[in-house]
Amino acid sequence: MEFEDGWGLLFDTDAMMASQRAFVGDFSDRWTASRQPALLLRAGESFLLTRATAEWMAGARPHTELTELPGCGHWLHADDPDGFAQAVGGFLDTVRIRRTFSTTS
Repeated sequence: MEFEDGWGLLFDTDAMMASQRAFVGDFSDRWTASRQPALLLRAGESFLLTRATAEWMAGARPHTELTELPGCGHWLHADDPDGFAQAVGGFLDTVRIRRTFSTTS
């Protein structure tokens, strides 16, 4: 959102980071319960999501596309906005194509 002093986020970053630090334990049952297409974006330099965990997540859930943006910290949308937009746009295009195909066949 644009504020008087420039652009910024609409949430409290400190509160969000505290909630992420509290996210511990086994989440696999919740992750694998969905069968909807998912785009899993991983920042190459993420301190929260390791490559091994991301690869496990992509393999454990059908229709999950893993895309890694190299050289980015966890805030990949800010570090590489063009790469982020291309990854999301490309994923949405494939979801639209699959949905169109499945409703016409």
